[in-house]
Amino acid sequence: MMSASIVTKPAFKAGKPSILFRGLYHYNIVPNRTYDVAADGRFIMVNEQDSETAARQINVFLGWSQDLQRRVPGP
Repeated sequence: MMSASIVTKPAFKAGKPSILFRGLYHYNIVPNRTYDVAADGRFIMVNEQDSETAARQINVFLGWSQDLQRRVPGP
């Protein structure tokens, strides 16, 4: 992720870019952005996990609502 200052008046001019962050960050094409910037300039980014800590499986629990009703009966 890089940053550059800009001037719009009297004409558009971009300054020299500088690196904001080094490292692995997820990058996708819009609409699947993995970062966002708030109106006050604060931002959030999704840091990419290294292969040692990344999840190796996904568990999908089908019928979870029926199981929940069985375990926690309503009034």
